[in-house]
Amino acid sequence: IGEPAAVETNSSDDMKIGEAEEHKRHGRSKEAQTICETLLASGRLTSDQKERAQIVQAEALVTERNLDRAEVLFDEVLKANPRSARSLCGKGALAANRNDWDGAIRFFESARSIDPQCDVAWAGLGLCSFYKKDQTRAWDYYSQALALNPENARALLGIIELGYPLRRLSEVEKAIKGYLEIHSADLDFVYSLAGCYFAQEKLEEAIEELNKITLFKPG
Repeated sequence: IGEPAAVETNSSDDMKIGEAEEHKRHGRSKEAQTICETLLASGRLTSDQKERAQIVQAEALVTERNLDRAEVLFDEVLKANPRSARSLCGKGALAANRNDWDGAIRFFESARSIDPQCDVAWAGLGLCSFYKKDQTRAWDYYSQALALNPENARALLGIIELGYPLRRLSEVEKAIKGYLEIHSADLDFVYSLAGCYFAQEKLEEAIEELNKITLFKPG
């Protein structure tokens, strides 16, 4: 008799976790944390929902530089589920923040071995390779991350950063366009595309992109 209500509650909680994800994605980390804390305090989440909420909360804490608390949450998830690729990526990001690049690589490689489709792990390996001054390998890792997820901003920034010294601007252009097909109003990347066009002496295309920016923000 109580099963439909339980299913409805679980569905509602899934939606709330999704809402927290959106807040985090758009830089509203406080809102994301509040939702997750409320859900976790309710005691009604399934094990999968609890894991997701803890991870979202931890990732929001990372954006606020509350790294110690974030690490506690990632460790709690991994204690319950050692195969949580997303939490391993979180640990990798924390290791990278400490400039522990070898440690970060181990975490990201563990995440990738568990989930080869984890674009965050590939992007993390790209970041580690970049700081180890292996530009070619970093490019390959970033490219794989974008192939899995064109919205991976970390990988896209890496491709832009490397594309100029590696003289691979046509590929940079393609990567930025792939992102803008999904987020056409992200003016930072519209500007990046204009710069990429300019570097390739495609001046008309560059001006067209700059005009889009002034259309959205005349100031």
